[in-house]
Amino acid sequence: MEQQDFWELIIKHLLKETSAEEDERVKRWLQENPEDLKLYIEIKSNWNFDESEYPQFNLDNAKKLVRNKIFFRKENAIGNTKKSKPAFSFRKIATIIFLLIGLSGAVAFWFSNMKLADDVLVENNSGKIKNINLPDGSKIWLTTTSKIRYPRKFEENYREIYLEGEAFFEVQHNAKRPFSIYTQDLKTTVLGTSFNISAYPDSENISVTVATGKVSVSRGNERLSLLTKDEKLTYSHRTNKIHTTQISNPNWNEWKNGQLIFKESNFGEVATILEKRYQVTITFKNESAKNCPITASFNADKSINEILDMLCRLNPTSYKLLTHDQILITGKGCLKKDKNMQ
Repeated sequence: MEQQDFWELIIKHLLKETSAEEDERVKRWLQENPEDLKLYIEIKSNWNFDESEYPQFNLDNAKKLVRNKIFFRKENAIGNTKKSKPAFSFRKIATIIFLLIGLSGAVAFWFSNMKLADDVLVENNSGKIKNINLPDGSKIWLTTTSKIRYPRKFEENYREIYLEGEAFFEVQHNAKRPFSIYTQDLKTTVLGTSFNISAYPDSENISVTVATGKVSVSRGNERLSLLTKDEKLTYSHRTNKIHTTQISNPNWNEWKNGQLIFKESNFGEVATILEKRYQVTITFKNESAKNCPITASFNADKSINEILDMLCRLNPTSYKLLTHDQILITGKGCLKKDKNMQ
């Protein structure tokens, strides 16, 4: 049994929703995994605690913490107005969070299956940029294969949304209601500004780039950086390190208008972006071709074939359509100089 399956079973067990066979599975797992047994005992001992005995416990903060851990769920997609309630009380949820906060990977599956009433999920699988207007007047440009979750009505003292993928934000200024975007590991907070976040689940890095104003980026309770205009922060999941650079390309955010602009990128990075934009899979017969430098820009009306035609001219490579969504790049590698193609 996988660890995430175990924790799912534990939650069912605490809710008394397990069968005799499932109870036996829980028992066997705990016998074989003493560290999980210790954690289980701690959870169970706190499961029915009385909030009145814990004045430091704040239910609103617990709810907020739950929100900060939620991932996306297709059943809440935009257009589905059906409301649903959490399967059990927030104080029990909060108990688990406080006890398992260090095991976010192990419990992420559970949060991904919990619905919140009045949340909207927008998934962009259209192959085009999707424009979204939020309840406070803020605007979002959502790239293809990306998704966001936000409440139909923001809280009185804060505005929070959840992003998976890439989006550009123009946030309506409100000094009394900070605007926060949660991604896998990071929280980006502003009062009113414009900026870009790239946080794909299959990417090693998260990046935050500022167009106007100031943006605070934090991880847990630690503020990593305060970014200003044309600054970019890159955070590595693998190393937990950050790198901040100054953006020299004035057109870096033109993608929201449909343009693709690459400056001093490599072919592998470009291929990853094309895969998301055109919903295809691009593989390289020669892995070294991924390192070929690319500086190029393409208008929104260009097809994947037209773009690959141009890219393959930059270096001695060619491409082959294996299926309608499978593309193979062949060829040895790189010319010494890259070119700028329009």
